[in-house]
Amino acid sequence: MRASSLALAIIVISASHAVMAQDTKTVRIFISERDACLVDDVEVACRDVGTKLHQMAIPSGARITIRAGPKVKYQIVSITLESIRNAGLGLKIGVISFGGT
Repeated sequence: MRASSLALAIIVISASHAVMAQDTKTVRIFISERDACLVDDVEVACRDVGTKLHQMAIPSGARITIRAGPKVKYQIVSITLESIRNAGLGLKIGVISFGGT
């Protein structure tokens, strides 16, 4: 099965807090086929996702969910994760699931 035909869903959790409170903010990121990311419905370049999270004052204990369209290249997913990691949010990958479209 080709990677480009798979839907990708990732849940990313900050590694700095093992236990999160129920009221912890959840940020939703969608990576589109146009190599752009929607961060809570605001479009930014995927390489700038970490900067956007800082601008939003996302705490280190926040839960971040990332979904990618079925034709998104892995390189764009990697760039997005690296941007979050470089923002100092310390990533821990919680769940990665693949499914056909």
